[in-house]
Amino acid sequence: MLTMDRKVDSSRIPKDEVEDCLRAYLTYINEERALRCKPSVGKHYMTNIFPYFGKILKDDKPYMEHIQGYIAGKQKTSIVTYVVAMKAFFKWLVATERLPDNPIERMRCPTVEKRPRRTLTDEDMMKIFSVRMTQQQRIILQILAETGCRRNEISCITLDDLPQDGAPRVITIHGKGGKTRVCTISMETVDLIKQSFVSNPRKYLIQCQNGSPMIGPNVYSLFIDVMKSAGVDSPGDAMHMFRRTFITNLHRRGVPLATIQTLAGHSNMNTTFGYIHVNLSDIEKVYELEIFQMLTNIYDGKAKMPR
Repeated sequence: MLTMDRKVDSSRIPKDEVEDCLRAYLTYINEERALRCKPSVGKHYMTNIFPYFGKILKDDKPYMEHIQGYIAGKQKTSIVTYVVAMKAFFKWLVATERLPDNPIERMRCPTVEKRPRRTLTDEDMMKIFSVRMTQQQRIILQILAETGCRRNEISCITLDDLPQDGAPRVITIHGKGGKTRVCTISMETVDLIKQSFVSNPRKYLIQCQNGSPMIGPNVYSLFIDVMKSAGVDSPGDAMHMFRRTFITNLHRRGVPLATIQTLAGHSNMNTTFGYIHVNLSDIEKVYELEIFQMLTNIYDGKAKMPR
């Protein structure tokens, strides 16, 4: 259930400043935050959520009362979407000194049961890579499969990040917060990337016409067309499904968790744990461990008694 702070607004934005405020926030989310999401999500945000910010600022009702009335009757998942968006908006208002304090700071979302997240099977991978695709799409998919990169990390790869002499399969990845890490890729992928830069000289691997790295919905659209053609179910962020698959496969093959964390670019081991998918076959393999054989021998009276 949604909980809210009942205090009365200590200050409100003057109505004649609302439009300028909204334009400034729109510039902020477009240029600074860049709405890094699927096209459908971005369209929903701009069509349904953003216009509401103007209504809540222009109305004379207390912010909390207005919000409670607006989201009443909506599904839990929708409430979470609106609340997260509104909290970000009011946090920005305080950060830019348009409001002295955040009137919805203590707002809490209802608990929503998380959808099960799946990983790609070997059969899924066969279907995906058997689809006819462009060179750019194949590069994106092969890097995703071999490194588990985030979508925007792929876009920012330059020729200088490719393997150098002495380390023929090591590629440099520029991650969140300006952090860099190295991953290994196949020579087939290295050659494919180099061919791409030779045939179309540019700075970034996936680049916009203005010379900046392509991010967000545009990269996703290049990728999702292949998934649809392959007939592979891709709930949620399909590109992130490659990332979960990469991390899970490393774990299943016995790669140390500290190494997996480094390859994934996670600063916290708990984040890495959240990407590891455990299925029934993983659980069944526990029975193959030596301890179960020892217990079976005990049950059958075959175990040797200690001297």
